[in-house]
Amino acid sequence: LEHAWLLTVAEGDVDSIIKLLDLDPSLLTRRDFVTGFTALHWLAKHGRHESFIQVISHAQKKGYPVNMKIPMASGGLTPFHLAALQGHEVLIKVLVGAYGAD
Repeated sequence: LEHAWLLTVAEGDVDSIIKLLDLDPSLLTRRDFVTGFTALHWLAKHGRHESFIQVISHAQKKGYPVNMKIPMASGGLTPFHLAALQGHEVLIKVLVGAYGAD
């Protein structure tokens, strides 16, 4: 399941992400063993703002633990840092405005 999760998150397939998340809610905070990225890190890195919002909304609706102040991945990067480094302006605005990222 973990391998499928990492591939699905890296691809940004929100429907598959949600299906896997419903099987195991702890996947939301599971880290990629190479980068230390969580699902939210990967979605931010690739600028998938709509997928990011859908995953967070689904998790909140289901009562899954969501932490917008996600512990940093390898290199000290948060999803906000990754979105900024990649120039994903819409996601930066979403992270700051809706989720209080800093």
